[in-house]
Amino acid sequence: MELTLDLIAKIGGISTVIGGLSAFLANIWAGRIVRKEQEKIDTFLAKNQSDLDELKSKKLRHHEDRLTCYGAAVDLIAQLVADIDELAIGRTTGANFMDLYLRFNRERHQAYGHMALVAPQSVMDAYDELVEYVLHAADGSLNYQHSEIRALAILWINTVRCDLGINPDPVAYRGSR
Repeated sequence: MELTLDLIAKIGGISTVIGGLSAFLANIWAGRIVRKEQEKIDTFLAKNQSDLDELKSKKLRHHEDRLTCYGAAVDLIAQLVADIDELAIGRTTGANFMDLYLRFNRERHQAYGHMALVAPQSVMDAYDELVEYVLHAADGSLNYQHSEIRALAILWINTVRCDLGINPDPVAYRGSR
């Protein structure tokens, strides 16, 4: 009996040692597995972050290109409308206005080309309608009405605002002149 108890005690001691050693080795292996998986996750995240940064940069560049194109077109239209108003009140002569109109005509083609590279059709259509009105007013085929050109300009600006994602709510002229 004593031999049996002694054998059981030794087996129990050995089991404890083997169990402890197994737990120790399992812990080491688990740590290695976790580190390898963490490296895979870190690599995956770094690549996706890089792709996201590149996409964000392209999107920002495209947005800036649209702002530049639209800003140049706004300046062009605003200048011509001011020139037409000055002609209407007699501050500019017909000969001077013709020079201004010819400059506008050259620059509107440039603005159109630049916008066509980045703008959706809805923006181009609104711009076409505005420019067509200006051209008809300039050649005298229709009576120039400041309120009409303002309405067309605001329509175009609201279309641009939607394209840029600035604010979908339209702006409106609330003045009396």
